[in-house]
Amino acid sequence: MGHATGGCGITLLRVIPLILVGVTLAFAAQGTHAAGEAQVYIDPATTFVGQGQQFDVGIVAVPSDDTLAAWVIEVQYDPNVILFDACDPLDRPPGFIFATACEPVDNGGGPEDDAVVTVGGALDPQTEEGIASIVTLATVTFHAVGNDGDSTDLDIEIVSFLGPDPEGIEQNPTTTNGFVQIGPPPPATQTPTPSPTPSQPPTPSPSPTPMSVGGSVQLTTAAADHSRAGLPLAATLLGVAAATIAVVASSLTHRRWP
Repeated sequence: MGHATGGCGITLLRVIPLILVGVTLAFAAQGTHAAGEAQVYIDPATTFVGQGQQFDVGIVAVPSDDTLAAWVIEVQYDPNVILFDACDPLDRPPGFIFATACEPVDNGGGPEDDAVVTVGGALDPQTEEGIASIVTLATVTFHAVGNDGDSTDLDIEIVSFLGPDPEGIEQNPTTTNGFVQIGPPPPATQTPTPSPTPSQPPTPSPSPTPMSVGGSVQLTTAAADHSRAGLPLAATLLGVAAATIAVVASSLTHRRWP
């Protein structure tokens, strides 16, 4: 890929007119296109980096149905947290009329740059279209200068985003900013696994109570227990009936017949 830094290469002030002239001439023969939805985002969206370490982020564009033929995009950051090192702009797509650049700028007037700008134009003379697929317009290299816990947003500002339209109608892509923090990422939150509910042992059935009738006849039935919680009514009635039968049987056994 091409490489541009603040101290070498073609400056934006020289490259922007070249891009605008080239793209304007190419647009002159084009028709109007229907614009769809476009996006610009930072990839990766979140970066955790150690003190003094370098890292890369991409400025990614998702063209609309109208394709992308010219762009000027600025990404702002806090120079107290990170500083610009280098920028690799998009390589020329095969067969395209193309120009691009990527350089840091100082918007705040401080001692350090606080933004990076990528600018470019691309048109396929065969299809009369711009870039139609998702593309990384520039890869920016920063290094961390802040302390652990310091962070900065990577705020995207769309200065210009055009399709191959001779009228130069600006598109309005949705943007998703990036975020950089110095230090390790926070520990992953683990969802506690609920403990299994212990199964309740089944309520044992009452043991059969042998009942002696006259010493020679044995009647077996369930003993009546009116105090047992949840005892079915049928078992209670059966116990009462068994007790009654036992009493009657006992009296009949001991009765002397004439």
